[in-house]
Amino acid sequence: MKFSPSEEQFDKFCKPAFEDIISICDEMDFQIGCGNDYIIYFLENIIKSYKSNESIFKRQIEIEPNL
Repeated sequence: MKFSPSEEQFDKFCKPAFEDIISICDEMDFQIGCGNDYIIYFLENIIKSYKSNESIFKRQIEIEPNL
């Protein structure tokens, strides 16, 4: 990983994002009773999807650098 947020960036963006994600997962478990194993599976699929999208985005930048 090349990026490391400053303390200000972490407090302003990363920490609230983390708290939002945890809150969403808690609400999902509360509403449908899926449990931690499913939430972990769900988050792993988000990671896989994000990694795939990131490589797609990088290729788009190579093709259209003005994005």
